[in-house]
Amino acid sequence: MKCEEYNCKVTSIVTDNAANVTKMRRDLFEELDRKDVITYGCSAHMLNLLAHDIEVPGINGNIKKICKYFRNVHFASAKFRKAGDSALVLPQDLLWIKSKETLALGIGEATEIWLELLEAFETEQANGEFACSVSYTNKVKERMEMALTPAHFLANLLDHRFRGNKLSQEQIETGMEYVETYHPEALPIIINYQAKCAPFKPYLFSEYLIKNDKVKPLAWWCSIKNINTTALELAQQLHSAIASSANIERLFSSYGLVHSKLRNRLGNAKAAKLVSIFKELNSISDDVTDQIDDYKSETEKV
Repeated sequence: MKCEEYNCKVTSIVTDNAANVTKMRRDLFEELDRKDVITYGCSAHMLNLLAHDIEVPGINGNIKKICKYFRNVHFASAKFRKAGDSALVLPQDLLWIKSKETLALGIGEATEIWLELLEAFETEQANGEFACSVSYTNKVKERMEMALTPAHFLANLLDHRFRGNKLSQEQIETGMEYVETYHPEALPIIINYQAKCAPFKPYLFSEYLIKNDKVKPLAWWCSIKNINTTALELAQQLHSAIASSANIERLFSSYGLVHSKLRNRLGNAKAAKLVSIFKELNSISDDVTDQIDDYKSETEKV
């Protein structure tokens, strides 16, 4: 789907998981050419919903009462400070992960995280190490099914670091059926990729290359010669699809701070420049904070 106004091509659409937005996504998928655009829900938002599913009922309210008690009662606050503990922080209902690398995860990497999470819960369930483990595992499965689409499975399969090793046979077949339905010309190349035969050289699957995070799947696929255009475009579409909408939500939040009611005559171009400066300054501030924290931790070890 080409966006002529901004001279770009839209290949994926990620939204949150509210019922009305989910319906919009389904309608959009039916209306648009399914070959050109993939639509899916935000994995970060779905993980947040999962956290609410498995949390102890009312625990946030109890923690807030304790925090407010130590904050508002002078005697308790003095004793707490005397003990040398750090300030208590009120729990947040929604806290997006701060790491830039995490916010930029692709759908293949998000699929791997979901699979590892489910594996951890199933291991706990088998060992019987926490109560109600069966219901917790079922909740993880339910949310994972809502978050992942055939495109997610295929992206994980076509990631040279994962190659679908944690996917079930049913999930692999779902991904391959997606290829057969919408990108049949890419099917022979993908089968050769699975078999590690030409045009894929053995060194492309070396252990060093797999463990090296500097080589991203998009760069890995672009380095392959003599593959058809359809397969390469499919790989580019899947490996450029971001798993979370948190970044764009943060951007809109920053835009709201810059383009406020008091500054409502700002033009779009100038507001965009101010937001860029605002985000860059915040990024520098976060980097400095991380460096200070690292220095403190190293000093404490010494």
